[in-house]
Amino acid sequence: MSIFCTQCGKANEATSKFCFNCGSPMVAAPGAVDPQVPSTPTPAPQASAAHAFPSAPAASPETEKITADVLKLTGVGGWLRFLVVVLMVIGPVFTVGSFSRAYSEITPLVDAYPAFGTLREMLSWFTVLTILWSVYVGYRLAKGFPNAPTVAKWYFILIPVVFIVQTFLMLNISDLPEASVDAMANGLAPEFLKALISSIIWYLYLIRSKRVRYTYPDPKTHVRCPDCSLFVFSKSAACPHCKAKLKPQ
Repeated sequence: MSIFCTQCGKANEATSKFCFNCGSPMVAAPGAVDPQVPSTPTPAPQASAAHAFPSAPAASPETEKITADVLKLTGVGGWLRFLVVVLMVIGPVFTVGSFSRAYSEITPLVDAYPAFGTLREMLSWFTVLTILWSVYVGYRLAKGFPNAPTVAKWYFILIPVVFIVQTFLMLNISDLPEASVDAMANGLAPEFLKALISSIIWYLYLIRSKRVRYTYPDPKTHVRCPDCSLFVFSKSAACPHCKAKLKPQ
């Protein structure tokens, strides 16, 4: 392609800066395009960093509160730990103490009243079974077995019933002196009341406690963490075991 000098009219190469004939500077005609120099495309406007990727929706206040509670309350601690200690240590110790006092009072009477031997044997069996049952329930709670709260609830429902059955059998042993039967009835009444009140308190704790709800997995309320494979309360946005971020369900 040639261009023409505006001074002398001679044709020149398109890349010439000066006319070869008269030496005048070459001026490109309006609208002329230099074929040797490619045009630079105008870059397309880029989205700002704030709009390049959609941001994750912020967690709701309810989800944030649940997550904070899950991170704080998951695990055997607080009143739940105290319940485990009661079931595995304090309760058995008090039971053994009560049995020892009763045993020391009954044994001297066995020779004169053989029926006290039957009473002593019955009391021994109930004591052993009650301690084993209590320790078993506490162990399941301490180890985090999924159905441990259900087992514990049934324990506190049945303890007053077992106490009533035990009292009925003891008071109906034949050949016991009437005065001894009356004394046992008067002594067992307050013991039953204490067992009933403590059972009600702990039962209500098990059904209302957030720590119990978060700690023991339930297929209806818990899911497995994809990172550590442990169960997590499904409405939590973080795993209390490995702290991985989760999507609440």
